[in-house]
Amino acid sequence: MFISAEKFFTGARRVLSTGRGLLTLMLFPPICEVCGREAKKTICEECLMGIEVFPFAYCPQCYKKLTEEEVFRGRPRCHKEEQAILYSPLDFQERTVREIIHTLKYQGGRGHAERLMALIEAGMREELPQIVGKEGVIIPVPMHFVKKIRRGYNQAELFAEKLGKNYGAPIIKQFLKKVRETRPQAELLNREERLMNMVGAISGQEKYKGMIAGKTAIIVDDVYTTGATMRECVKELKKAGAKKVILFSIARSRS
Repeated sequence: MFISAEKFFTGARRVLSTGRGLLTLMLFPPICEVCGREAKKTICEECLMGIEVFPFAYCPQCYKKLTEEEVFRGRPRCHKEEQAILYSPLDFQERTVREIIHTLKYQGGRGHAERLMALIEAGMREELPQIVGKEGVIIPVPMHFVKKIRRGYNQAELFAEKLGKNYGAPIIKQFLKKVRETRPQAELLNREERLMNMVGAISGQEKYKGMIAGKTAIIVDDVYTTGATMRECVKELKKAGAKKVILFSIARSRS
């Protein structure tokens, strides 16, 4: 049987490429980014299984665990000015969580979004269907287009897509828009600076308001610290007529 030169060299390149990959794995087996042990993936199963999931609703300001009545109302009693409740199932102070999110945000590890969501879903089997409900719409916190081009993706959208797909809720990326680039919140030292940094930075788009009115809006982000970013989102969603707003942040920082 005749094999063309093009097919022969293509096949040869694949064999050599596979051989190099196998040699690399033999000489430099992958290690866990957290504990440094050999692992099949960048985060080993032992480290992942050690992450605790907190399935509770909190006050967005003082982090008090909310009662069932407060969750139903969608507002905490301790801080009545808050117009939303917070779910933030992972602790950002936990080393494994911090390493995974850092890799996701700054080292192109977008696959970590799916792994974190799988972990959260396992720990919130009963709560997540109730959070999304029949009227839930999923809204990722927006990223300025310049920053999104630099990073290649918006990590909040990755989490939102997973949540919406698994619980049958529409994902509305177009409503919230980051209208100006802000300093990274992590670079700011205190709550006041973070709040001022975000004032007027997010705007709701008029033509998509009909998709929000009368719905339960679930705002999705990666890390919740002071809540400055999410509060700007809440303002726009309330203006658009959202019946209830739920903040869903993958992790909560206590700093």
